[in-house]
Amino acid sequence: MEQEILTDPQKAAISFIAHEQRLSSYYLSGGTALAAYYLYHRLSDDLDFFTPEAPDIVFLHEFGERLKQYLKAHTVHFQRLYDRNMFEFLGEFGALKIEFTKYPFPQLEAPTIINEVHIDSFSDVSANKARRIAGLPRMIQPVSIEELKAFFSDRARELKGSILL
Repeated sequence: MEQEILTDPQKAAISFIAHEQRLSSYYLSGGTALAAYYLYHRLSDDLDFFTPEAPDIVFLHEFGERLKQYLKAHTVHFQRLYDRNMFEFLGEFGALKIEFTKYPFPQLEAPTIINEVHIDSFSDVSANKARRIAGLPRMIQPVSIEELKAFFSDRARELKGSILL
């Protein structure tokens, strides 16, 4: 039997977000997008939505309350860190973390649309994941897959050389 990557609350939240006109510039990215739509390799407990625009904090708070009711969550906690707007919904289903973040850099490819949900491209999610692994900051310009391959090949050669010494 095929493993379900997304939980029912995640599916409900993604659908609710996709149908909110004021969130139409947001796209699902990060580990959950990679796992649920491309690699199917693991479960993920959070949803990361990016937008090139400055988030409307007042609207996000109001939307978070509506989403709390829709999910039948008992409580919702909000935390803001720089341009990251993080919600944690707690209910009978456990915890669901959702982040709405400004990502002002151009994407390598246009998002894919699946069931009305804008999903970051495989190239973009992969590049962002590789950058995180490499310790490259989010604030620098995105790089291509070829540049990342070269970066990791160089690091592998350096590591191999230091092990052989």
